[in-house]
Parts: sequence; C-alpha cells; structure tokens
Amino acid sequence: MIALAVLVVGLLEVWVPFVSREGDGNLWLSSAQVVIVAAAMVVRRTRPLIAAGVALILFSGLHIAGVTYLLFYGQFVPMVLTTFAVARHGKGREPYLGAALIIGTMLVGDLLVPELQVPDEIVFHWSVLFGAYALGPGSG
Repeated sequence: MIALAVLVVGLLEVWVPFVSREGDGNLWLSSAQVVIVAAAMVVRRTRPLIAAGVALILFSGLHIAGVTYLLFYGQFVPMVLTTFAVARHGKGREPYLGAALIIGTMLVGDLLVPELQVPDEIVFHWSVLFGAYALGPGSG
C-alpha cells in the first residue's frame, strides 16, 4: 500500500502539479522516476539497500543532471521510507552502507541542488532522514 501511495501521489505531484514540485524537469522522465522508485519500494523490507539505492541514486543522478523535477512526495518521502527500512530491515553491514549512501547523497544534493541550499531545507531534510534512520532499529 505504501508503494502504491508513493506512486499515485508522486505522479499527481508531477502532473497536477503540486506546489511541492520545484525546479525544471521533464514530465515524462520525472514520471518514470516516480514509477521506478515506487516499484523499488515494494522490496524495501526484503531488499532495503536496493530500495534505498534506487530512491537515492535516481534522485541524485536525475535531478542533479537537470532532467527531473525536485519532488517532495515522489522523491523525498521515498528517501525517508527507505532510510527507515535500511535501518530497520538491513542485515549485516547493510545499515551502515545505507547510512553512507544516504549521507553521500544528501551532501551531493546540498552542494549541487540550489533548492536544497536554503538553511531551513538543510535542517529539515537532515533532521527527518536522521530521525527515520534512528527510529529504524528500535521499531518492530
């Protein structure tokens, strides 16, 4: 259900567009990104590092390249959900690899995405992602 919600709300965010859609991008590439990320969300419990990798790498690769919109529901929410999943369901070193991936992606985003360079944005996304990761091991 969560993957379906990400898919529907993410596509609405691209096409309606919601006020949360920022920057310039291609409608079709942004939609494809939302579909791929939502599909990856299906395996967030069994393959959390793969789900997180898809969500994070597609964000950093496509938005930084300037081909997709910056999305809250279609990009950031899946990043938060997969961050939690990596911490909660990751096995062995996966939580640590996931943490490195998350930190690296957000550092690159903070350096290269103008919309993320506002102090309020930096505090918000780091706080939420840290909180999601911190809640992972203790839940369940």
